[in-house]
This record gives sequence, C-alpha cells and structure tokens, in this order.
Amino acid sequence: MHDYGFILSGQVTKLWLNTSNISLENQKPIDLLKDSKGKYLVISELIRIDFRIFV
Repeated sequence: MHDYGFILSGQVTKLWLNTSNISLENQKPIDLLKDSKGKYLVISELIRIDFRIFV
C-alpha cells in the first residue's frame, strides 16, 4: 500500500473540505470523515486528484 501525502495551503484545504463535491454525491468531504466508509471515499477522491483523474 502506498502512503500518499497531499500538500495544500491551509485555506485551499479548508475550502475543499467544506465545499460540496459532485464526485462525493454533492456531499462535503468534511462531513464524510465521521466514519471509515466516508474516510475511504475522501481518500479515494484525493488519490484521483493527485493522479489528475477528474471524473
């Protein structure tokens, strides 16, 4: 398993976490971090962003 590190400025991170995301069924990433399934979805989205896979 790879260890992924994401480097974003604090303001960009806060904005991304608190903005509804179409890839996450219009949910805010911050709201999904409450359980393991949500964390998996957010991490998966960050990996897609890291690899520039925008679907």
